[in-house]
Parts: sequence; C-alpha cells; structure tokens
Amino acid sequence: MQRILKYKLQDRAMTLEDRSLAVAMMPKSAKIISCGAQGDDLYLWAEILVEQSADAEKDLSERKFDVLMTGPMYPVRPWTFIGTVQMQSGLVFHIYERHKLIL
Repeated sequence: MQRILKYKLQDRAMTLEDRSLAVAMMPKSAKIISCGAQGDDLYLWAEILVEQSADAEKDLSERKFDVLMTGPMYPVRPWTFIGTVQMQSGLVFHIYERHKLIL
C-alpha cells in the first residue's frame, strides 16, 4: 500500500537570474509525482509506501529544488525536471530537483 502526501516548497534564496532555491522536507524515499500551486504557494505531491509513512518523521531529509522562470538563461545541470506550474497571477515556474554532483 502507498499514500500520496503533499509537501510545501519553502523559498531559501532568490538570485538575480530569476532563479529561486527552494527546499522541501520529505522522506528520502518519497517519489515525487506532481507539482502545483495552492494560493500563492508551490507544492509537491509524492508517493510514500505505507510501511515507510509510519517512520516518515524520522526519515525526513531536505531535498533541494530550483524554481526557474520562463525566459532567462541558466547553467546546464543534471537536475531532474519535476513539472511546470502556472500561478493564478499568470507567472509560470519550472521546478527541477537538484542532485549532488559526483565527480
């Protein structure tokens, strides 16, 4: 069995390139399946196995995301595209999960 849980993206920093670093505290094993907006906030939805959800509070890790706007140029990174969110204000954000670079 599994559950789908919602996690709010928390802003950490806004750069001059219209890029925002955001984080979400979620289990390491959570599989992100969607992103979207509720009000002025960005959220992720993720699948979690039921047997893991009982220990989810102990298994939390800070996962990092870039929130990019349409148009500006960004450096190429091996990040995972999560999805695109259109806010009620008309702004559009593209969400990528950051991964540690292994050299």
